[in-house]
Amino acid sequence: RLAGIAFGIAYVFILNHVRILALIYAYRTAPVAFDYLHSIVIPAILILLTSLYVLWWTATHGAPVAKSSGR
Repeated sequence: RLAGIAFGIAYVFILNHVRILALIYAYRTAPVAFDYLHSIVIPAILILLTSLYVLWWTATHGAPVAKSSGR
């Protein structure tokens, strides 16, 4: 669990830096699109990517299934 949390924090940290760089690039090259990217597109992408990571992590590292005692 701790490895998943640590990797998840690093993953979101890197995604946030990519987001900031993308917004700076958008502001410099297409200022009209900045508000749309900042308020709708990039947050949706971040939510999607973070959700996919959580789904992947829980599918591959979820709690083990309890074995029945055969009774």
